[in-house]
Amino acid sequence: LYSIAWTFLMTVISLDFDDTLVESETIKRRILVEIVSEYENGLQLLEGIKTDAREAGVKVTRYTIFRDFAFALGHNEEWGRVRADDYSKRIETALACADEIPGATTLLRRLRAVEMPCYINSATPQGALEKAVHARGWAELVTGILGAPETGGDKADNLRLIAQMSGSSVLHVGDGNNDESAAARSGASFIGVRRDHGVSVQDMFGTISYLEDKGILPKCRICEKNASRSMSFGGPIWASEHFILCHASPPCPIAGWLVLHTLRHLPSPAEFNDAQANALGSTIRKIQQSLLAATNAHRIYCCAMAETSPHFHMHLIPRLPDLDPTFAGFNLFSLQAKAKLDPDRFAVPESECNRIASILRNHLQDF
Repeated sequence: LYSIAWTFLMTVISLDFDDTLVESETIKRRILVEIVSEYENGLQLLEGIKTDAREAGVKVTRYTIFRDFAFALGHNEEWGRVRADDYSKRIETALACADEIPGATTLLRRLRAVEMPCYINSATPQGALEKAVHARGWAELVTGILGAPETGGDKADNLRLIAQMSGSSVLHVGDGNNDESAAARSGASFIGVRRDHGVSVQDMFGTISYLEDKGILPKCRICEKNASRSMSFGGPIWASEHFILCHASPPCPIAGWLVLHTLRHLPSPAEFNDAQANALGSTIRKIQQSLLAATNAHRIYCCAMAETSPHFHMHLIPRLPDLDPTFAGFNLFSLQAKAKLDPDRFAVPESECNRIASILRNHLQDF
């Protein structure tokens, strides 16, 4: 029995948000400058205020920044809070268009596939963080979203909470001194993003490689393909909360040779939960119906052996009327091997694979 239980026993992942998952610090700085520039000597006053939580050595939030700015202008704390709320609204709009750090979505999907607990842990206020995460469609990929609570606390408190809830060691990934400090104060391990010392990665693809090298995340070509959506002939043909369907990679001996993957890293139906098991039958039926209609095949072969990867993947192959009987049944896989060795002779044109894939997307779009 292939097991992924070691991930639960060893590690829970905590991910900073700003400049770890999303290219946001530059945007936040630009909006901060825009707001303070509306006031006389605003930029000059801002120079005397701690604004970067990553480097300040003390707790810095949007509310402390505008509180100190209010005091510098001779206003009260409530005046500063109003400006901080205005800043939050502008940030919310801008972050919706911000670029993600390369590999961010892929990393979250990979962690979700092996059911590894993963939290987004940020100094951003809780409400604003939740909105940003939901806007990117990431909420369903993570175990929890932990921002800065109104009652106080910081990333270190969040890391302690994560460790307490999970009963596991925590690995925090972040880009600032405050991230490194929070990890040290809470007893968590730390990976720096674009840091010049310690364990450092350039982006979230680098984080994936690190987790794989340490045996925390299994190396799996199907997980990688699912997460990146890097599939031939236009990408995924269809996907649900349990499965993703794609056309086999070229060279292909038959147009319409499909492969159905589980989104979760599971070796076989023996490890499926009830929802996954119940969905499998109706999914295969619908795909077969669509494939029969698209190819005029006599029948659809279904095969799942898991010999090349411990991640469930089922081949669904149209048995075409003009198939050479020599390659019927399991011998069809020898035809696939011949297509790889001599595509000019044994592979069908990629345009035909694209055509069938397009027809199937239309058939399955409402399924």
